[in-house]
Amino acid sequence: MRERLPRRRIVRRRRHFDAAFAAGGSAARFHGRALTLLTLPRQPQDADEVAFLTPKRIGHAAVRNRIRRRLREAYRRHIAPKTTAAASPLRLFWMAKSALATLPFPELVAQMETLYANALAAEAKRQPQGRPSDA
Repeated sequence: MRERLPRRRIVRRRRHFDAAFAAGGSAARFHGRALTLLTLPRQPQDADEVAFLTPKRIGHAAVRNRIRRRLREAYRRHIAPKTTAAASPLRLFWMAKSALATLPFPELVAQMETLYANALAAEAKRQPQGRPSDA
């Protein structure tokens, strides 16, 4: 049996990418040495989604594809179980930097876990649990 990240969990809608990169938008950014994590708040009824971005400046197509595969695998094994268990309130956009091409896998996982924890902490500060809804 093959283990893989379900396609329905990967962001594919243009409006979500536009919202993540809009100037002055609601996306929060968390920077690491080899990754940047952009987060957007999501509605509870929305699907838990993630995107992996690899700019062309990182390298040719084979390098970018390898980086995306490594990001997906690190996310699937280490971050995805946390998002489903905690019902993550965030839509995640993982953006690779050029240092990621040579980063060992354990360091990639550690950096992803750190950035995700920082994003959850910032979201918890931004939106307290006891706040009444705006309905």
